[in-house]
Amino acid sequence: MLDSGSEVTLIPTSHVGSRKIQWTGRKLWAANGTEIPVCGWISLTAYVRKTRVEIDGLVTDHVKDIFLGADWLQLNDVEWKFGKGEVVIDGARHRLVSRRSREAWCRRVVADSNFIIPARSQYDVTAKAVFNKLPAEEEDRSEAWATEPREIKDGLLVASTVLPNRAANLPVRVLNTTANSITIHKGSTISDLSSVSTQPAQNVAKLEINGRPSGCRRHGIASRLIHNGTS
Repeated sequence: MLDSGSEVTLIPTSHVGSRKIQWTGRKLWAANGTEIPVCGWISLTAYVRKTRVEIDGLVTDHVKDIFLGADWLQLNDVEWKFGKGEVVIDGARHRLVSRRSREAWCRRVVADSNFIIPARSQYDVTAKAVFNKLPAEEEDRSEAWATEPREIKDGLLVASTVLPNRAANLPVRVLNTTANSITIHKGSTISDLSSVSTQPAQNVAKLEINGRPSGCRRHGIASRLIHNGTS
């Protein structure tokens, strides 16, 4: 994904495979100040149609796709033709499609390890946030997020849980209504998140769900390359 709003290129850990991740002392923050933990740095080789490109970026567990940031765009002298909806990379033209048309979710939580949920019990699993779009500068850092109640698998439900606005160490309540234990595997999606705000009403906190689908906000310009009929 091309993201001119991101200063650095981000690479999901899931895309690294068995390659060695190099140590880095760099820190990563979203535009609104939310810290996003990084695992290190790596250099990858990729192809856009027949064009070979090198991708150097920070590796993180907290993004779903590769974010080709402003550093990559400048290093590769990418020409972005906004009127035509295309980019030129090393002399080759590539059509773009808006990311927004593909997936509505902007933030979700996934299990950060394997968990065994005992039969007929409630259990707090530890999760981490994965971003489909990085938080924008205008997003309030003190804003809270909540899971969306749903059935993860037969008999295993996720409760509506208000979470702090951070990327890691997020407690999420799940309920096993069956007579057998159920395993949640590391990396499994637990729930999409919605942006919420709290307002004190006397001594009781009133929860208000903002009218945004999964807390989406447009941040910079994000588009996905389309090549050979696939993304």
